[in-house]
Amino acid sequence: MMDTIKNRKALLAIIGVGLIVRILFVLAFPNIGTIDAMDSAAYNAVAVNITKGLGFTQDGVNPTLFLPPAYPAFLSSIYFLFGHSTVLVELIQCLLNVGIACVTFLLAREFFSEAVAAIACLIALFHPEIIALTSFLYTETVFIFLFICLIYFTVRFYRTQKMIFLILAAVTGGICTLTRGITLYFPVIFFSGLIFVQPFKKAALNSALFSIFLCMTIAPWTIRNYRVSGSFTPVSVGLGYVLWAGNYLPFDGEYEYHKTQALADSMTNGMTFVERERFFTAEAKQNMKRDVAGTAKLWVKKLFRYWSRIYSTVPDGTKHAGKGIVYYVLLIIHLMLLFFFLPGILRTRNRWKEFMLIYLIFLYMTAIHVITLPWPRYRIPLIPFMGLFAAVEIVHLFNEKIKNRRKKRIHELPDL
Repeated sequence: MMDTIKNRKALLAIIGVGLIVRILFVLAFPNIGTIDAMDSAAYNAVAVNITKGLGFTQDGVNPTLFLPPAYPAFLSSIYFLFGHSTVLVELIQCLLNVGIACVTFLLAREFFSEAVAAIACLIALFHPEIIALTSFLYTETVFIFLFICLIYFTVRFYRTQKMIFLILAAVTGGICTLTRGITLYFPVIFFSGLIFVQPFKKAALNSALFSIFLCMTIAPWTIRNYRVSGSFTPVSVGLGYVLWAGNYLPFDGEYEYHKTQALADSMTNGMTFVERERFFTAEAKQNMKRDVAGTAKLWVKKLFRYWSRIYSTVPDGTKHAGKGIVYYVLLIIHLMLLFFFLPGILRTRNRWKEFMLIYLIFLYMTAIHVITLPWPRYRIPLIPFMGLFAAVEIVHLFNEKIKNRRKKRIHELPDL
């Protein structure tokens, strides 16, 4: 009992160190995630316009459907209370970022020992890609925190059958979807995992309830979108655009930044957000039908891109020549994580029903980004789950080493 208390105190102290590391990182590199780079500019513009009373608009005049609402709302609430300070946003994101590691510990403890949970927590706590997110005005920090909470509440419902956890999971899933629309189809995953731990009819009923609560959470925003556009848009537009860009064979499915944007603008000049979405969706489908074999080959390439690509430097919307120390450090860490993750996931194969939900998350996130754009930052939400299985293998290897040492000592004892 005393050892457990001491271990938990030690873990809390290390978590405190993780928070300090993030704060120092933000203060030491205040401009690493400039608000003028990539998505940050759009989120910041909408947040500023909300605080000015202009509504959810990027240009200050026209309502936008291009961005999900949760992250701009998060930014605007900070701006409203404390003034326009991106450094303060980043410091608050430090807390959420550490929260990712804390919830990872709780999730891992549902399946494994506290030793495995502690190591999974440490991996999420000190992984440089997760730490670096604190300095960017991107959705990732908020999204990953909400996403890991969604999975934790879902697992708690699977195990306890308590309705409170279903409601918490659904509402968290709704807010998560309002942060990044990728979890809009999570009810399918919820049901697919639940049928392995509940009878089919009961799983179907609970999944329906989950879907209702999730839809109730996003419904006000869906109604707003219909009022401003006359079109059914659950969260935001943009899927058609990334589907087209990710399957545009002349660019080999790569997002060529300004080249892709210029081409897209020339093709859709004068169109509304909804018209652009429909146009790009239709174009993507036509391109895929036109060259099925080429698209299939591209998807295989993008599968490897999703799981192997590493940032060579700070992402800022431009291509960079060469690979610096950032690339090689991140590459080594990624390879080390894979080295422990793959055997760890195999080691749990006899408990596959328990882990079906986690397996489905890997498959779902991989499939979505193979079909669209496999940017390295879209793999970061999977790091806490990779760390969970990597921790299993690390603890196993450590225990095997201890056993071997004990056996060696026994053999070295003199005969009586």
